[in-house]
Amino acid sequence: MVKALLRALGQLDDPTVQKVLGGAFLLAVSSFALLWWLVGSWLLSTSLLQIAWLDTAIDALGGIATLLLTWFLFPLLVSSLIGLFLEPVAGAVERRHYPHLGPAAGVPFWTGVWSGVRFLLLVIVVNAVLLVLLVVPPVYAVGYYLLNGVLLGREYAELVALRRAPLDEVRALRREHGLALLAFGVFAAFVATLPIVNLVAPVVLTAMMVHLVAGWRGQDRSGERDPSLPPALP
Repeated sequence: MVKALLRALGQLDDPTVQKVLGGAFLLAVSSFALLWWLVGSWLLSTSLLQIAWLDTAIDALGGIATLLLTWFLFPLLVSSLIGLFLEPVAGAVERRHYPHLGPAAGVPFWTGVWSGVRFLLLVIVVNAVLLVLLVVPPVYAVGYYLLNGVLLGREYAELVALRRAPLDEVRALRREHGLALLAFGVFAAFVATLPIVNLVAPVVLTAMMVHLVAGWRGQDRSGERDPSLPPALP
C-alpha cells in the first residue's frame, strides 16, 4: 500500500490530475458548507434517536457537536461522489504506469449511480448507529474508522475494478484481499479527516486504488503477468 501511495502522490504533477484536483477542491468546500448547514439544522430540529440522555448531551455540546459530526461525515459524502472524477484520474494513472492495458470500458452509468446511492445510504445507517458512541469520543473514533473503513475500501475498490472487470471478478477480488481493503479503508477514513488534506484526498485515494487493483489482478508496469493467475480481462 505504501508503494501505491507513493505512486499516487507522484501523479500529482500530471496536468489531467491537477485539473481534477481543482474541481475536487471546489466540490469539497461546497459539500462541507452544505453538510454543516444540514447537520446543524438536523440537530436543532430533531430528538436524536429518541434517546433522552443522548439528546441532552448533544444539546450541551451545541456547536461542537455540529462541527464534530460535519467533520466526520464530510469525507464520506465526498467519497460517495468519486464517480465524478474517477475516470480522468484512473485514466491518467493508467496512461503513465499501465499503457499496455489500453483504454478501459469504464463503469456503466447506472452501475456508478447505484453504487454511489447505495454507499451514501450505508453511510447514513452506519453513522446513525455510531451516534450513540458520540459522548465517548475515543470509542466513537475507533468505531468510525473501522466501520467506515470497511465502506470506503469496498466503494473505491468496486468502482475502480468495475472499469475493467465484471462484477463477479470484482467480488472475488474483494473477498481475496479483504484485509488489504480494510487497511486501505481505515487509511482513507483517517486521511480524509485531516485538515486541508481531506480536500484533495479522494483524488489521491482513487489513484492509489488503481495501483492496488492492477497489482491484485497481476498486472505490472511492463504488462507481464504472474502465469499462475487466470488471464486478465480486457
